[in-house]
Amino acid sequence: MSINPIESNNIKPISDTKIPDTKINTANNNPTTTNSAISPTDTINTNQSSPQNLSENVQNENTQTTQEPPLEMKLQQALTDNNLPLEEKIKLIDQLISQKKQELQNIDNEINNLRNNPMNTPNDPVAQNILNISNQNKILSLENQRSAINNQISMLEATKNNLINLNNQTRNLASQLDSINSAYDTSLNHLKILKEQLQQYHQSMAANYTKQIEILNNQINQIEKEIQDLLNTQPSNPDEANQIAQQIAQKRSLQDVLKNQLEGTKQQLFSLNQNVQQQIKDLDDQIANTIKEKQLNYYQKWALDQSIRREIENIVWGEMLAEKNHVLQMWKMYYDYTQKVRQMWQDIYTKQLANETSFVQAWSAVLGK
Repeated sequence: MSINPIESNNIKPISDTKIPDTKINTANNNPTTTNSAISPTDTINTNQSSPQNLSENVQNENTQTTQEPPLEMKLQQALTDNNLPLEEKIKLIDQLISQKKQELQNIDNEINNLRNNPMNTPNDPVAQNILNISNQNKILSLENQRSAINNQISMLEATKNNLINLNNQTRNLASQLDSINSAYDTSLNHLKILKEQLQQYHQSMAANYTKQIEILNNQINQIEKEIQDLLNTQPSNPDEANQIAQQIAQKRSLQDVLKNQLEGTKQQLFSLNQNVQQQIKDLDDQIANTIKEKQLNYYQKWALDQSIRREIENIVWGEMLAEKNHVLQMWKMYYDYTQKVRQMWQDIYTKQLANETSFVQAWSAVLGK
């Protein structure tokens, strides 16, 4: 059997041989075959400055609209704002969790679409092989994104639970502080009322004792005057002299009784002053100690509140660090994916080159004969 020779110009150079190129675009449900060469770096469209774009690549958005800042950015700003209530921060976390769950749904739809509706090129096995590999890589990339988003959701839910617990602790602390302050205020008011009542009692009793002392002094002075009058009386006979002497003795005896009463009253007034002053001092000490305890309780609550605030800040910074790590992981996934795509193109090109080299060698051997 003879082999028809072929002309050398019918053998195309290897450099002119084109391999069907498949452009992989996660924003399109179906891969398309184009005639222009593409760079493996075109396989994923991402943006380092906004991690949200990594998941938005799976959404079917063909129009550009003006949007507010991404929720991730708003949440980071909110978490670092100490003046923003915790309720607002928790609300933003809920919104971001809902958005992430919607992204998960979009990714699941994209994966199901790739698995259930594969592209077929029955007349081009090489192109079909490329499409199969690209679909597998796209599914792998989407599954990695899904895993990363699930991790984000878990992290956000943990952050939310921590903030809720801290919010409840803050509310409980505020309620406890109000109750304790109310108890301290009640105690202070009670002590002040007791002090006021004691002062009023002291004033009343001191006034009574002072009046009694004044009356006794007047009585003693009056008796002393009467005694002097009797002493100045000239008796006309011995009987009258005896009567005057008896009256003076009686008045001297009554004067001694009144003087004893006066000394007793003065001693009672002195004791009253001493006791009341000591009781007022004790009440003042109790009031001062109660005020100190109230201030100490406030500072303890303040220190605990600061501790909770620091814990919130630690959660916030942990959230931001985890978000940055998530971005790094997504970029690493992107790098690994592009490396796989480059390797795929290299393998295809090497295989095609080997096939063409074998073809040329075979015909050269035939022509050489």
